[in-house]
Amino acid sequence: MKLKHKVLSFILAALFLVSAFSSAIVLNVSAASARPEKMDKSGIQNYYVKNIGAKTPQDKLSTMTLGLSKYGYELYYDEFSGEIAVKETANPNNILFSNPYDVSSANAKGGSDGKSTSVREELLSQVIIRYSDITTNQAVDLYSFEWAAMKNQISVSKIRNGIRVEYTIGTEATRKLMPRQLPATHYEEMILKPIQAAQEEGKLTSKEEFNFLQFQTYYIEKDLDKVKTQAERDQMVKDYPIVEEYPIYVLDASDGEKSQTMIETFIKEWTEYSFEQMDEDHEATGYVAEDEELPVFKLALEYTLTEEGMTARMSCNGLQYNMAKYRLENISILPYMGAGNSKNPGYNFFPDGSGSLFDFEMLRTKAASVSGNIYGMDYALHDISTFNMTYQKVIRMPVYGTVATEVIHTYTDKKTGEEISVSDTVTPLETLLKEYSRDQIKTKTYRRGYVAIIDGGESLGKLITMHEGSRSEYATVKNEFNPKPKDKYDIADSISVTSSSEWTVVSDRKYTGSIRIHYRFLTDGDALSDETKALGTDYRYYDASWLGMAEAYRDYLISEKVLTKLTDEDLDSNIPLYLEVFGALKTQKTVMTFPVMVMTPLTTFENILTMYQELSSSGLTTVNFKMTGFANGGMYSSVPYKLKWERAVGGKSGFEDLVAASKKVEAENSDATFGLYPDFDFAYSSVNKSFDGLNLKKDAIRTIDNRYTSKRIYSATQQKYVSFFQLAISPSRYDKFYTKLLENYKQYDLKTMSVSTLGNALNSDFDEDDPFNREDSKEFTVKALQNIKSEGYHLMTDGGNAYTWAYVDHIISADLDSSRYTQSAASVPFLGTVLHGYIQFAGTA
Repeated sequence: MKLKHKVLSFILAALFLVSAFSSAIVLNVSAASARPEKMDKSGIQNYYVKNIGAKTPQDKLSTMTLGLSKYGYELYYDEFSGEIAVKETANPNNILFSNPYDVSSANAKGGSDGKSTSVREELLSQVIIRYSDITTNQAVDLYSFEWAAMKNQISVSKIRNGIRVEYTIGTEATRKLMPRQLPATHYEEMILKPIQAAQEEGKLTSKEEFNFLQFQTYYIEKDLDKVKTQAERDQMVKDYPIVEEYPIYVLDASDGEKSQTMIETFIKEWTEYSFEQMDEDHEATGYVAEDEELPVFKLALEYTLTEEGMTARMSCNGLQYNMAKYRLENISILPYMGAGNSKNPGYNFFPDGSGSLFDFEMLRTKAASVSGNIYGMDYALHDISTFNMTYQKVIRMPVYGTVATEVIHTYTDKKTGEEISVSDTVTPLETLLKEYSRDQIKTKTYRRGYVAIIDGGESLGKLITMHEGSRSEYATVKNEFNPKPKDKYDIADSISVTSSSEWTVVSDRKYTGSIRIHYRFLTDGDALSDETKALGTDYRYYDASWLGMAEAYRDYLISEKVLTKLTDEDLDSNIPLYLEVFGALKTQKTVMTFPVMVMTPLTTFENILTMYQELSSSGLTTVNFKMTGFANGGMYSSVPYKLKWERAVGGKSGFEDLVAASKKVEAENSDATFGLYPDFDFAYSSVNKSFDGLNLKKDAIRTIDNRYTSKRIYSATQQKYVSFFQLAISPSRYDKFYTKLLENYKQYDLKTMSVSTLGNALNSDFDEDDPFNREDSKEFTVKALQNIKSEGYHLMTDGGNAYTWAYVDHIISADLDSSRYTQSAASVPFLGTVLHGYIQFAGTA
């Protein structure tokens, strides 16, 4: 047997030397570790040859398959990579790609270390999944190109008005007919002998002949009689105790998926060996299966054409993976859609506050990224550091976009006489000028871009503007979602332990709806062809600029009936002045030498009337008062249920007199507005009184470890978030409070109200019995606003998250500026552009 193995080893070594580059060789792949097992890249060379050579957008499009032409758009796809593209039929230069068309070694410089995925494979991905193993907490990124396309695990099918692309991302482990340990007699008689018989009969092909030689080297004999030293005997017995009874063969477990497939194919095709026999052999030799279940994520993206553009949708209910073993950190959908090449002018639009622009040229050599959670903080979480809201404006609008520049050079090839067009990012002008004069090269420059609007699952999302710097030439705005929210906290805060230990816990409730992103095209009007210009008003387009994005977003909101244009009746004759006035506050007072807490008025109802009279006498007749802290405990009030006006500010009679005075002013002067908006806080309660209608067990939000939670505010002096004990109320209980409040409020015949926190608070509720995620909370908030509005009330709110816009009449504390990041090139009035003429709003003076 020794001689036989030596001869086989010699022959195998010789064949490897002769056939080093032969496609017949089965390459070994390292065993799976924290990442799934990766396939070799030799099978995708055809894709690279066909696609990486694309010199222009049209070149890339010619390699793709036309899936649908409708509504003035054409939808293309690549069945191998999962890439898609959409082209406007009236403006053929306007093409939106899911991934950069000009990916090449010059534009994607590769990973910074040998262990990371190459940048090119990341840039060619439509889905990026970050997960962690529950046992190790090690976060790992999976890219759809590397872990789905390169493993032929993408399929494309037609659906109504579009296509569906299904992904299996990772390595799907299956049970293989491949014994890991078996008695030597079984291996030789049941496996080796039948294959040798087929070989002798000439049934094996030349490739199978070679593979059979390799097959035999994978099974290693373990026989005590053939061991030379006592140390080797002892080690063999320690590793394989059964060898004291009889010799066995052991499969070299370090081999990869491709080799294992070859072994299984031989056993299935040429032997009668079965799974039942394998189980018996494993039991007889004491082998315990240690098959590793590798991370596999299955999902589908659906692309549909509409009259306005294209919509991408992912059903979170269709996202499948082993939740018991792996934790989903986040999933990014179309992270490189419409990405711009920073060699040319352009910018990303990021919707922090009023909106920011991040300029390509300014950040071309710098790696820069800014992120923010859509709709801001979730105070149901212990760990709010991930929200990065220390100095950042809140993202109120689930919208983002990119404006990029295409530079195309056209020249006549000196050798062939063929007219060639090439993008400047593929072959720069400086390179062409080495062979051609400037007069021989025609250059066309035009802007293109998109705006993306998320209208499903956005409250679970995050936006990141990315500029890769030296890593690659591309700039993009990524999104990240987590349908199954998680939180981490120090266990020392919950139980008595000797040291701190941070735990990560995942919510039992998963968002099962869909993530939807609508894409609208932006166009360079100056670069339109004569044919397109001739269409006149039949071709409606949005300018490739942030202003064009704002117009497209506003039109979308109008079509969805979120925004309705203000009429002359809605608009005041004068620009309104908004004043927030504060009611009563508990202060300490000495009475007969005893310190007592008394309600002290800051502003009374009579004071408000005086303010208006003095302002109107100066010509300011349109004034809206937000009245904070006038009822139910003043500035630190209980959740609105009962309605009790504070006696210190005038009581019930004082409020009735103020309402009567405001009505009299407006009756006597049709141009005057004396607006009264008493504020009621449904999202937080500063007072815990059961007789005020609050039931902690039923009404308060619970954290993921079943504790109550409160609103936290960043303290500049302490440089951390602190709580003022404003207990967070579950959005699922809003209806209990506003229903009762409206019964008490309607007696005053005042159809105006401020619901400030409904415009900016969006908290989950991790109650053990009835948990709700942020999307649920959004729906509860919308329902509350709908029901109050349906009673005929004109509503005022603070901040104004986008889902409130359909129901509010006034937004105060609206962001008129951005966060002014150092990486940002400009702050733009995007929010104001969208809302102007549709909702009355005001920012900080």
